[in-house]
Amino acid sequence: MRTLGCELNFAPYSISIHPLPNAPPERCMKIREREGGQVLVLTALCAVILMGFLALAIDVGLLFRAKRNVQIAADAAATSAALDYYYNASTSRSSIDTAAASAASAVGRTAALTDGMAATDTITVDTAWDGAFAGRDGYFEAIIRKPVHAMFMGIFTGNFVTVAARAVAGTPYASNYCVYALKSQGDVGNGGNGNGIGKGTSGFYLFGSSTVITPHCGIVINGRSSDALNLQDTKDRITAGSIAVTGGCDSNKSTNCTSLPLTTGVAPVEDPLQGVGQPTKPTTQCTGSVWSNCYIDSGSDPKKPLSVKDKTMSGTLFVTGTGGISLGGTITSGTTGATIYLQSGGMTETSGTTFAGSSTTGNGIAGFSAPGSGPLSGIALMAPPSNSSILEFAFGNCQGSFNGIVYAPNAALYLHDSAGSLTVNADLVVGEIDDQAATLTVNSYSAANPTTTPLKAVALVE
Repeated sequence: MRTLGCELNFAPYSISIHPLPNAPPERCMKIREREGGQVLVLTALCAVILMGFLALAIDVGLLFRAKRNVQIAADAAATSAALDYYYNASTSRSSIDTAAASAASAVGRTAALTDGMAATDTITVDTAWDGAFAGRDGYFEAIIRKPVHAMFMGIFTGNFVTVAARAVAGTPYASNYCVYALKSQGDVGNGGNGNGIGKGTSGFYLFGSSTVITPHCGIVINGRSSDALNLQDTKDRITAGSIAVTGGCDSNKSTNCTSLPLTTGVAPVEDPLQGVGQPTKPTTQCTGSVWSNCYIDSGSDPKKPLSVKDKTMSGTLFVTGTGGISLGGTITSGTTGATIYLQSGGMTETSGTTFAGSSTTGNGIAGFSAPGSGPLSGIALMAPPSNSSILEFAFGNCQGSFNGIVYAPNAALYLHDSAGSLTVNADLVVGEIDDQAATLTVNSYSAANPTTTPLKAVALVE
């Protein structure tokens, strides 16, 4: 067979190529070399396919990374919205949206989302409309959509692929802390001679044979001094879930501090109930033995407080004046509970006082109880931040007779009775604490009443 100037010889069991007479031998050589071009073509095709898979892998990796970062930003936005609502009592959409967008943008920059949340991104924050917490007050849903540049898929989507993330945050459970001493500079210390307030720099001071037992909740102390937590007796001990102190711990027995579940040098905490609105003064003056949503004037002499004895209370009892009140006899709350509000004065309570009532709390103990609903739900004793007076409890051997939150963020809580023990079903949110009781046991009101307490913890729920 002759072709292209070559002769193909099909001999038995072999094929040979010979140049024809007067034909250049190069033609036969080119036929032999053409098989190498097939490998090149296949290699080029495979390289294109491999580059496509590589581009796809890069795109998927970029999108997964972007999705993770956008989810972090959505978590921050929802949490920030819930915090703004909880701490600042914000109800306007503009305030909540601003807080959410600011948090999302800050997280975006940290997560290397170029300039944080850009103008092309969309951040939607609203009351949760889907899921288990849909429509519940104080729960906020954040949805963020962000266009992400894609190397390969962008050919089909216009260079950008939108990733989205959703988060829901709110206050699903009660706070893990039940004792707060909020003042950054306390002034209790060097006690032992009656009221120790005004004699030192401590924010939480224990003297004598005091024992504080809060096994199911934590203690927070914002005092910055080295003796913010001050234990002044070898018998002093605290059993708590945790103790966090901005300053330090001081004791006349070194093991008192080292044996505690204590962390010092922590950042101070915000007032957890600052979003609770202050009540307005009722128009009705309190008279008789039954007080309900009324006011009473305590005068102007703190040395002569107004005597309040054998009263049944319900609703809000608004105490005006700087003289303060002195509780005695039997103080009873009605079935709906009561809140004693001290506008500017303090309070003393004698060891002969009996707190009683027909209402019960979630832990089954009858006693003077806070309201179970309404704007002051869970708060039994309250003073505004402007009130820095002393709230004195001098219980005898009363057990489980006080149920509710003591909220006085700038006042001093003075507890004493060396002859007896004091058990309260309460959360203490006060400025400072001077404890000289023989035994103090704090059972968290919020832990027993998680649905009625305003002392909540903000967390992501979806």
